[in-house]
Amino acid sequence: MSLRKVRSNILKILYNMDLNHSPLEKTIKDVSTVIDENESRIVEKYVREIQQSKDEIDDKIKKFLKGWDFSELNIIEKEILRIGAYELINNLNDRAVIINEAVRLAKIYADPKAASLINGVLDKI
Repeated sequence: MSLRKVRSNILKILYNMDLNHSPLEKTIKDVSTVIDENESRIVEKYVREIQQSKDEIDDKIKKFLKGWDFSELNIIEKEILRIGAYELINNLNDRAVIINEAVRLAKIYADPKAASLINGVLDKI
């Protein structure tokens, strides 16, 4: 199982759900590139739990945003922060791995400056 692939899929699904306000099942069907059944279950579990605890996760992120307003962040940056914060809050992996993977996602999908912002915020959670 590739957690890197899983995280990329989680990001794509959360982004599309936020952007298009589409339901989870439809978004997973339309967006996910996960073929493995086990990975698919993990993606769906993460997305559901992130959606259910979005307010708590966002509050945690907002607490550590310095010089930024949460509403000014791009959707993709918010979703990367949510994934990383969710994993950190729930101790789902090694702290350094979680932060490095979030930074990697930012370098691929977000504004070039987002990686340092994401690194800084997640490091404080």
